[in-house]
Parts: sequence; C-alpha cells; structure tokens
Amino acid sequence: MNAPTVTLALPTGGHLAGTYQPGAARPEFAVLWVHGFGSHRGGEKAEAVRAECERRGWAFAAFDFRGHGDSTGTMPELLASRLLEDLTAARGAIALILRTPG
Repeated sequence: MNAPTVTLALPTGGHLAGTYQPGAARPEFAVLWVHGFGSHRGGEKAEAVRAECERRGWAFAAFDFRGHGDSTGTMPELLASRLLEDLTAARGAIALILRTPG
C-alpha cells in the first residue's frame, strides 16, 4: 500500500496503525477496509480495493485492528467488543478527516 501511515490512539490505550488515501471525486465519501480475523490492512484484497478506489477518485482507509498487523494488542486479548471499539474509532477518525478542510 502506498498511502501514508496513520496512527490512531485508542481511548482505552494502545493504538491502531492504518493508512488513508484521499480521494478527489467525492470529498464527502471514503471506503473503509475491514480485514478479517488473523489478517491485516496490507493484503492482496485490500490492495485491490485501494487501487479501484484510487481509479475512481474515492478516498480509501484501512486499519489493522488490535492484535493484527502493526497495531498494538495480542490475539489472546481479542474480544468482539474491542473489535467494535476499533471500528468505531476508525470510522470516527475518517469522519473527522472528511470534515476537515483540505
């Protein structure tokens, strides 16, 4: 992935590592890639979606959730509630980026 790396601090401690690629065609819109269990934001499927978003001029964001990729945490600590917290944090960060004038 060629998009810049983003670090998102979590309110409960730790951080999510992610990437954000802005888009020009629809400035109010972004695609958020959610990887599967045991995966990470830089896989082949994520890259294919990122490339298609770039082609269409759409913003693209992907984060490694806790215990995955470059984010903090460990697999044994995973709970569904923590994954939902991670998704909420990623969505909030993207919403803030989209509201911030360029």
